[in-house]
Amino acid sequence: MIHETLNKKNANFLGTQLRDQFGEANYSYQHQNHILHSTPDKLIPTIEYLKDQCNFVVLLDICGVDNLKRPEEDWSHGKRYEVVYHLLNMEVHQRKVDFTVSKY
Repeated sequence: MIHETLNKKNANFLGTQLRDQFGEANYSYQHQNHILHSTPDKLIPTIEYLKDQCNFVVLLDICGVDNLKRPEEDWSHGKRYEVVYHLLNMEVHQRKVDFTVSKY
C-alpha cells in the first residue's frame, strides 16, 4: 500500500514537471506511463533533461514504429513513423517514460 501511494505521488509530481518543461501538447499520461512527443532536433536535449533532471538513467529499449496499418487518427501526433524510447527511473520506482520522436 505504501509503495502504491509513493508511486502515485511520484507519477503526479513527474507529470507536472514534464508538462511544465515540454508543454501540454507534447505530454500525456496513459496506462501508467508518461508519454512525450518530440522531433529529432530536440532528441538530445530531451534525453539529457530526462536523465539529469528526472533520473531516468536506464534505457530499456528503442523501437521503430510504422503506423501505416493503423487508422490515421490514431497516429501519435499525426506522424506515420515514430521512434519510441522506453526509459526507467529506478530511484523512485517510476516505471517508464515513453519518449516518441517523429518526423514524417
